[in-house]
Amino acid sequence: MLHVHWKNNQINRYPYVYLRDNCQCPKCYNSLLLQRNLDSISEVDLDVKPKAVEMRDDGKQIHITWPNEHISQFNSAWLHNKKLPESDDLTGKMKLNKKGVEFWNKSMLQGKLVRFNYEDIMTKKSALFEWLHTLHSVGIALIEEAPSGMKPIAVERLAKRVGYVQDSHYGHTFDVNAKFDANNLAYTTADLPLHCDVPQLEYYPGVQMLHCLKQAPTEGGESIFVDGFFIAQEIKEQHPRLFNLLATTPTPFVDIGKDEFGDFHLMNKRKTIELDELGHIVRFAYSNHMRDYFMDSPVEKVQLLYQAYLILSQMMRDPVNMIEYKLSPGEVVSFNNSRVLHGRRGYTITGEGNRHLQGCYMDWDLVNARLRNLATVLGKTFED
Repeated sequence: MLHVHWKNNQINRYPYVYLRDNCQCPKCYNSLLLQRNLDSISEVDLDVKPKAVEMRDDGKQIHITWPNEHISQFNSAWLHNKKLPESDDLTGKMKLNKKGVEFWNKSMLQGKLVRFNYEDIMTKKSALFEWLHTLHSVGIALIEEAPSGMKPIAVERLAKRVGYVQDSHYGHTFDVNAKFDANNLAYTTADLPLHCDVPQLEYYPGVQMLHCLKQAPTEGGESIFVDGFFIAQEIKEQHPRLFNLLATTPTPFVDIGKDEFGDFHLMNKRKTIELDELGHIVRFAYSNHMRDYFMDSPVEKVQLLYQAYLILSQMMRDPVNMIEYKLSPGEVVSFNNSRVLHGRRGYTITGEGNRHLQGCYMDWDLVNARLRNLATVLGKTFED
């Protein structure tokens, strides 16, 4: 194993099999494609040891000669960027939030939503980075002065500024207004309960944008938002047994109807609280009106599962945990659909017209890819 001693007295270790697999020479690695040229893992020698190891360029480069005379060179920047954890990060399991992710409730965010200008996002890389970074860290942001009457529409233009729109069975983009033949609660004037969109999809959307073209002229129509990650943290602290149940039990979701692409019958199961290997929360999936009547749980756990759902619902609907905001025409609310639950106060249609929003989705893989690229170009820091 190679031991590298840094100027700050830190020591990092690199297994030789790891270094051989990651050889940066032109035969092994394509620097234009940033990919391996060879199927190196199929020929890996678990016990490989170098024939010789030399430091060159005043300690800025390691030169390794392998038993078959193949030569690998690693500069200090590569070694520093690719250093391995010295042990499992058990401290990470004590906290739900990843580094840079901020949980919130009403007292932390009501009246304090971060705002961006539409034209700035469309023309300035710095504004684009800050908007996407806010979605990553806080999970919600407002965009002002978005134009209407354009094709493509404003939300599609924003998505294309990042990369592309994530299509769904509702179409490339969608309109949210009251319809006589509504196939979704969102297309009525009734209260829309807190939920995440389309958890019945295997690859459900990561980011949602809603552009207000016309707001309800009467009382009602306010948008409601709750941080699902904050709710998960509260449940973990107050009801650890129920937290474990929600983090291990899949909830079936179903959606049957007809829309952009004809008839559909969508089904999927996902855990309400999804954690990564270090115990950080990465997704929160909740939609009571899409929850299937079938429960994929042993009969002896059903009562406890309903208790978990009840407490979850009570926490989400507690006014101290929700923020309200009535969108004005020209405003776009963007939010992490796999974290932030959204809903709407009911409203009444009058002779002055119907409330009308236009929306679309983006995928988190795409957003994170754009963030990494912008961080490199702008010299910013981004860790996902």
